[in-house]
Amino acid sequence: MMFILRAVFWLSVVSALMPAREQEPVSLHDAAGQIAGAAVDYCRQNAQTCAATAGLGVQALRIPADFILQTQKSLPAPSRQPASL
Repeated sequence: MMFILRAVFWLSVVSALMPAREQEPVSLHDAAGQIAGAAVDYCRQNAQTCAATAGLGVQALRIPADFILQTQKSLPAPSRQPASL
């Protein structure tokens, strides 16, 4: 499932950055809006898939966040004393 989502993401990035045809200039803002609209339409039709994917996305973001928090807790606290010159 993650492979499909990654593929969709990268294909949308590539398609958004491809040059538009001469007769139809499309701004990056419009292309991003179309991609977001397509994602919303997909999620309306496949709510269970999007909910499961959102849960996996949250879990994927939580792992690095937990690691960063653990490393920050293990660092010594900064000294509140002014540095002597």
